[in-house]
Amino acid sequence: MVRIFRVHGDNVVECERTIKLLEKGLGIKGSLDQSSSPFHPVFTFAHPKSGILKFELLPGHGRWGVDLVSSFTSKGSLIRENADAVITEIHGESEEVLFGLEYCGALPAGNQAWQRHGRALSFAQSKTPYLIFNDVGGAELDANREVKASRYPNPSAPFAFLQVSRDLESLVLPIYEPSASATEQTRKEFSNIFGLDDATKLMAALILKIDYKPISDSLYEKTLKLVEKLGDSRVKNDSLKKNDWREMLAAKDRFDLLQNKSVPYVRRSSEKVTASSTAAKFASAVTDSGAKSFISSTLPITWVPKSEKPRLLKSLSKIYGNSLDFSFLRNDRDLVITFVTGFKPRGDDSRPDRGLTPLARMLAGPDADLLTFLWGPAKKPMLEKLKDDAKSVTASNGLIEAIVASSDYVLVDSANHSPFVIDVATLTKDRSTPKKKSGNKFTVGEHDVDSVLHFLTTQPNRDTYFEGLCNPPGGDWSGISAKTPDNREIRWTSLPRVSSSSAKRPDHVIQVIGESSIYFLAIESKLNAADMDDNVGPDLKRYLIELMRSLPNAIRKIGDENWQSLPADFVVSNDYELYSAAAFRILKESEMNEVYSKSQADLVIGVRFDVENSGISINLLAAPGKEFLKTEFQNLISSSAFGVEVQE
Repeated sequence: MVRIFRVHGDNVVECERTIKLLEKGLGIKGSLDQSSSPFHPVFTFAHPKSGILKFELLPGHGRWGVDLVSSFTSKGSLIRENADAVITEIHGESEEVLFGLEYCGALPAGNQAWQRHGRALSFAQSKTPYLIFNDVGGAELDANREVKASRYPNPSAPFAFLQVSRDLESLVLPIYEPSASATEQTRKEFSNIFGLDDATKLMAALILKIDYKPISDSLYEKTLKLVEKLGDSRVKNDSLKKNDWREMLAAKDRFDLLQNKSVPYVRRSSEKVTASSTAAKFASAVTDSGAKSFISSTLPITWVPKSEKPRLLKSLSKIYGNSLDFSFLRNDRDLVITFVTGFKPRGDDSRPDRGLTPLARMLAGPDADLLTFLWGPAKKPMLEKLKDDAKSVTASNGLIEAIVASSDYVLVDSANHSPFVIDVATLTKDRSTPKKKSGNKFTVGEHDVDSVLHFLTTQPNRDTYFEGLCNPPGGDWSGISAKTPDNREIRWTSLPRVSSSSAKRPDHVIQVIGESSIYFLAIESKLNAADMDDNVGPDLKRYLIELMRSLPNAIRKIGDENWQSLPADFVVSNDYELYSAAAFRILKESEMNEVYSKSQADLVIGVRFDVENSGISINLLAAPGKEFLKTEFQNLISSSAFGVEVQE
């Protein structure tokens, strides 16, 4: 029996990370199908009970002729969001979505803590299992790569995953694992909430379609323990405490429970953006009406008990007169209010705010009304269109869509427009479109250049080549690694985008280990020759020079999953050379010299794609005196698992 799956990933790194997690969960090493392409590879698992499991990797959402988002909306999702990786199974002409994965890196804090909650709510609404991977204990570094104080999220952020899973009878759970730079103390402190092993077993169970409830229950409990830990460790008494969280999950009416656990809400003012004359009055009216803290007093979310809503209605009528309809305040439901700035001073969307209203909905559940107060300085044309045709704006603006899809009502009160109210019930919430069938609609993108470089370097694993970084579009800055002579991996984490005004973080770093010498090849990848940056070659090398002057943050044996802190006496060897490369999709021969002149890189790599036959060939051009780089890259290509031709 042969079953065929697809890993639709935001990029090649997240596709391959999914394969590695499946290898761990299934207990089987996946083998690369060498007849597949390095920009569309296939991995095969020979399972002793379920037969042959084939996984196609499709890096880059929206490029492969499959509309995954429509499959979510057709199942009830109101927010058109995708995950970092979505695993599907092919059934004839259709695809069944099995589950989604999110790779967040460091455990997010501050307003970043709820950035993924829109996606989480979307998956919960469609009843699609969704796992969010977070690192715990990562060291945040300043400009001098000195460790800053650790920050942890408000406990309400992870608690929302538990609440929505219960409310919607779905599976939306965070997975915690120690960061590469986590100290031994942090690893011990959080050891009872780490869930990577459970997560991989759960993924395997979803693939094999066997019972996974004991595993999901274990992950649910680990998340609850983290919530309790975060709540008890708050310096300020600003959230629920240990036993309160379990009571909240078990409560038939969470608002009855909160009556005795909430304090009067105090709105923290912000002067970073311009507000209207009535916005401050609205905030005062809310607090004066008896609003209470909603789970945490530091969140920009409050609630007005249904018994206090007449006071609020009276106050708002004085502020806004008869121009706005607040009749919804007369119903017999508790009211949750979310304060969303939404826009930066120049009117651009604030991306973290996309998750704030979904967070409020996940915490409030289905039995309360949710009013979003949107008050930031959005651009006037957008506000005018939002007032006249909210439905079309939600179709084109991710922030507005997340707000409208999660709210019952939206009060827009911006300095750039007169106030207005959106009654979401008057809009058609079902914005789904027919699912597109899989077809030959693939278009070559920068993703494919990155995929080629990555798999040529890593398939198969060879002692001569070590990939220290692969950072395609949508990737992360989690770190750059290097291999030591004693077969250990050292890692610099929390990478800056630039380390000086004339340095550029590479997209790829390949370490080439010879018998008597070592060098690093820092690569910039682009789709087209015209996209290549001027003088990027020297800038790439400068980045690594400046980074490698500092000590790495973590170390482990090659092949070991567990990172350790760097020994106090560790010294980084400087016995290596640095070179640069510029990689792109080549369309004509003359582009090789054009890119060389423009980039001043030591090596130019032109990747030619034969989409119809899933094939590639590569052109190479080395700078004078650097011809050995061309020879070595030819060796890398010829020793890879793919039959890739090098054009002379």
